[in-house]
Amino acid sequence: MQATVVERPLTHFVGIGATGSFDDLPELVPEARKALLSRQYEISAVVNPDEQLGVTRPQEHESGPDQVTTYIGFQVSAYINVPPNMIAIELPAGRYAQFVWQGSFESEAFQSFYPSMFNWFKEQSLTPSGVNPWIEIYGSDHDWEDRSNPANRLTVLMPIGGSALQ
Repeated sequence: MQATVVERPLTHFVGIGATGSFDDLPELVPEARKALLSRQYEISAVVNPDEQLGVTRPQEHESGPDQVTTYIGFQVSAYINVPPNMIAIELPAGRYAQFVWQGSFESEAFQSFYPSMFNWFKEQSLTPSGVNPWIEIYGSDHDWEDRSNPANRLTVLMPIGGSALQ
């Protein structure tokens, strides 16, 4: 697996959450996205309405041990009247490992996509940040209706923590 190390500036995010097990997220996130899009007009200062972000904060603790919350929303240029039942999250500036998937999300190869990210960190003697959010970018080339579409694209940004040797 190849990764590109990128520097991201401080950005702002507004969205809604989906909480469940890692296995449930492939169903929960698209449902949350539909709810988000039905309320998109309520969000001010959206940078790119054709691009949604998925944000997972590793330091957030859920009610159960296998539970995680992923927020789906938009990058905004400023927090202006954040709508009720939505959350504003500051995405800190920093170094991120950028991984890109192109292909079917139902393929066997995709099943190893996320584990291979952690292998990349290990091979580089790095660790993902346990503080900064992990970010997924869903653009117009992410087919929400057809997970098997070979043109599907997903960009994942994992914040770089310290050296694994520390």
